[in-house]
Amino acid sequence: MIDLQGVQPGMDVHDSNGDKIGTVASVATTWKGGSGLDETSIDVDAGSTPNTYIKVQNGRTIWVPANQVTGVDPGKSVTLACERFTCYETYELEPPGLTADSQPGS
Repeated sequence: MIDLQGVQPGMDVHDSNGDKIGTVASVATTWKGGSGLDETSIDVDAGSTPNTYIKVQNGRTIWVPANQVTGVDPGKSVTLACERFTCYETYELEPPGLTADSQPGS
């Protein structure tokens, strides 16, 4: 898993092709377990594992699970594993149980 400590609001977010798809609005966490939106999160223990999301905005809002982050250039940009339209279609629903926006580890 990529370290999200360097992810800050206002950073550019790029898809897997390197195209800018928005900016980081916030980082938020839920304890609801599994996003329900991402098939790769089925092994998450809902009761003991927090699920972190990056809220991305660019005319519309998506909530991308942390496991879709493939790179972080601290203070500059975040790169995702999905392509633009796949990101928008897959992560358009807000995950249940999000806590107040926060930085991982705080």
